[in-house]
Amino acid sequence: MTTKTPVQRGDDMQALLDMLEGRRPQPAEPAPAPTKAPALPWWVPSGNRVVAVIVWLIGVATTYLGFVTMLPDLPWTVALPFALACQGMLTWMERGIWRGRHITVVTMAALLIDVLLNAGGLYPYMARLGATPPARMLADAFGWGTTISPIGAIVIALIGGFLIAAAPEEYWNRRD
Repeated sequence: MTTKTPVQRGDDMQALLDMLEGRRPQPAEPAPAPTKAPALPWWVPSGNRVVAVIVWLIGVATTYLGFVTMLPDLPWTVALPFALACQGMLTWMERGIWRGRHITVVTMAALLIDVLLNAGGLYPYMARLGATPPARMLADAFGWGTTISPIGAIVIALIGGFLIAAAPEEYWNRRD
């Protein structure tokens, strides 16, 4: 006695046989809706906003250092609140630039002043950058000198000042 084993058919073949025999195909189950990660409460900051606040506070520090360098007799109790107020005001005035709207003479002037204040706080340290271990490492590796010219220090300070001015708004609005 021989036993027949059932033939395994693929989905396409079964659909063809069902159609030939007049059976209607069963509708497929709808795919489940994609689930989103639960939103964080409003009081939990994102990592990007934490970075934005830290960089903004670095901007306050460089503005403070610029004020103290320009006015050495200014007490810190006056210089620090003034640096906080200036940095806050300049950040608010620059918002139009970083959002691509309202690019005016005033917003550009605010950006320039912010960059110069940040660079002024960075410049004394950039002039001594060649004495740092990373700079000495690069100087040894490439045969460079360890002294940085005043123009080089100014350029580095201006680039750093611009990045300190731009980064808080960039990271505050980033959604990744």
